[in-house]
Amino acid sequence: MVVTLSLAEAACDGASQPPEQTTAVNPPPPEPQPEPDPQPDAKPPGSDTDPPPPDARPGYTVERMPDGKCMRFDEVDCPSEPNVSCNPPPPREVPCPDSVYPKAKDETRVTVWGDGSCRELPDMTFKCPKGATCNPPPPRRVQCPPSALPEADAKYPVETREDETCWQTAAAPCPEGARCNPPPPRRVRCPK
Repeated sequence: MVVTLSLAEAACDGASQPPEQTTAVNPPPPEPQPEPDPQPDAKPPGSDTDPPPPDARPGYTVERMPDGKCMRFDEVDCPSEPNVSCNPPPPREVPCPDSVYPKAKDETRVTVWGDGSCRELPDMTFKCPKGATCNPPPPRRVQCPPSALPEADAKYPVETREDETCWQTAAAPCPEGARCNPPPPRRVRCPK
């Protein structure tokens, strides 16, 4: 035998009590009070009170040695406690950056050589004494001014080298099956 009861009838027969009313209450605040959310600064970004952004590169200096080679010296923070040794890495030879060379006296006399370095041609306005043979001084190595470097071609990628110079290699179209000799990389202005 099966007995079927309707829940509606059982709920409304008057024998049961109505459910008690409850009110939802938030829990007490945690101890200690949490820090308030930071509010945006009223000053505009880049104002002179902003700290400078941290340098993403590790610190180092490059020095030009008397023999013309450049050495990189990594900066190391050694502990200041007594009896603690510190063994920084030895200096290593690197390509010389432009910054170790003097600036050109006259940018119009600067030429870019095939290796990407810049040379300032000597001032040829001097007068040679009558009857003498004069030999002008050789071009001197200088920092490459941006005006001496060509703009990068947007079609090809630009590579920034360890000495912070920018180079571009153009892809030469080469027929399938042929052997091609692409042009060498050329130094260009670093994109901004």
